[in-house]
Amino acid sequence: MKRKWQKLLLFIFLLIIFMGSFLLFGSRTYTDTGSYEVMSPIREPFYGVFLTIYRIIFGEYCHTAVALTQNIFAVIVCYLLLEYIIEANKIRSIVIKLALLLAVLMPYIVTPFFTVSRMIIANAILTEGITLSLYNLYFYFLLHIVWEKQADQKKYVIYSIVSLVIALILTLTRGQMLVTLIAWFIVEAVVLHIQDSRLFWKNMCICALLVIITVGVRTFSVGIYNYVNNGSFSQTPYGKVTLFTNVLYVSGREADQNIKDDTLRTLYDQIYDEAAAQGVLYVDAPSGLAAEAEFFSSAHDTLKMDIIEAKLAEYIEKTYGNVSYLEKLKLMDQMSGNMMKDVLRDCIPVYMVHYMKNIAVGLIRSVAVLNPLLYIPVMGGYLFLIIAGIYLGIKKKEYKVFGFFLLTVLLTVGMIGAVSVTIMCLSRYMIYNTSLIYLCGILILREIIGRRKEDKQDGL
Repeated sequence: MKRKWQKLLLFIFLLIIFMGSFLLFGSRTYTDTGSYEVMSPIREPFYGVFLTIYRIIFGEYCHTAVALTQNIFAVIVCYLLLEYIIEANKIRSIVIKLALLLAVLMPYIVTPFFTVSRMIIANAILTEGITLSLYNLYFYFLLHIVWEKQADQKKYVIYSIVSLVIALILTLTRGQMLVTLIAWFIVEAVVLHIQDSRLFWKNMCICALLVIITVGVRTFSVGIYNYVNNGSFSQTPYGKVTLFTNVLYVSGREADQNIKDDTLRTLYDQIYDEAAAQGVLYVDAPSGLAAEAEFFSSAHDTLKMDIIEAKLAEYIEKTYGNVSYLEKLKLMDQMSGNMMKDVLRDCIPVYMVHYMKNIAVGLIRSVAVLNPLLYIPVMGGYLFLIIAGIYLGIKKKEYKVFGFFLLTVLLTVGMIGAVSVTIMCLSRYMIYNTSLIYLCGILILREIIGRRKEDKQDGL
C-alpha cells in the first residue's frame, strides 16, 4: 500500500513541476523555431510535421498546445523511467529515491538556469522539447532488453520493436540520433549472444535486416517530406556545409593546393580570406578550453552562414541563375563536400586536436556547465564511474548495474562523438545523457556503499 501511495505522490510531484513550468513560462520560441514552422529542407521532418498538425488542429494556440503536450509527455516518461529503476532494483531508501528523482530532472533544471540559451526544455518550440523525452523513453525500453534478458520471447520482441520504432522517430527528428540505431544493434548483439549463442547469427541477421528496413523507411520518409514541401525527392541537405565549416575552421590558406578544381580553389580562397579577415578561425581562438569553446560556438554560425553559404550562394546565382532553395542547398552541399575532401588531408593533425577538445567539452557539458573550476571534479567523476562500473561488473558480478553502466557509456560516447564531428557541443546538444550519467552514478554508489546502510535508513 505504501508503494502505491509513493507512486501516486511521485506522479503528482512530477505533474506539479512540469505543469507549474508550463503555467509560469508558457511556450517559448527560439531562433531555430521558424525553420521548423516553415518545414525547411535543412531540418529533419518529424518536428516540422508535428508543428503543422498542431497548427491545423489548434490554430493560433498551437504553440501552447505543443508546449502542454511536451510537458505531459515529459511527466509520463520521467515517471516510467524512475519507477522502473526503483522497482527493478528494489530500492527502499527515500534518500536514494530522491537522488534518482533529482537525476531525472537534472537537464530540465540545469539548462534554463545555468546555460547561455536559458532554454526551458519542455516548453521550447524546438526539437529538444520532445526529443529529450523520446530519448529517455528509448532508453527505458532498451534498459528492459538489458535487464530482462531472460524475459519470455514475446516481451523481448515487444521491447526490441518499440525501442527500434522510437529510434526511427528520433532519427527523423535530429540527425545526430542515428547513433540510437547503432546503439540498438550493438545492444541486441550482446544480449542475443548471452541468451543463446547457437541462434546468434540467425538472430543477428534478423536484427541487421530490421536496421536496414528502418534506414530505408527513414530515407523514404525524408524524401517524401522534401518532395511534398520542396518539389524534389531528396534527403536533408546542408550537412556537408556544416562538416566543411569544422574543417575550414582549422585549415590553412595553403590547403588550397590540394583542391584540383580551379573554380573550387578560387571559392575556397575567397571563403578563407573572408574568414581570416573576420578573425573567426582556429588560429584566432583564445587559449583555454572554455574560452576556445565559446569562441568556436560564436564563430561557427558566422563561418557557415555569413561566409561559406553567402559565397557559395553568390556563385550559384551567377552560374546557375534562379534555382529553387532546395537545389541551391544541394549544390552547396556538393561543393562543400568536394572542398572538404581535398582540404582535410592537409589539416588532419589540427583537426584531430580540435575534435578531442570538442569531445572534452561534450563530456563536461553532459554533466555540468563549462567552467575551469569543474574540469578536475568532472573528469574525476568520470574516472570513478569507469573504475567502479568495471569493478562491480567483473569482480562483484552486479550485472544489473553493470548493464546500466555499459548502456550509458555506449550512448554517451556515441552521442558526443557524433556531435563533435558535425558541429560543436553546445549544452542543448548534450542534455540527452545527463540524467543517464547521474542515474548511473547513483546506482553505482548504492552498490559500493552497501545495501545494509540503505536498510538502516527510514526507507518506505
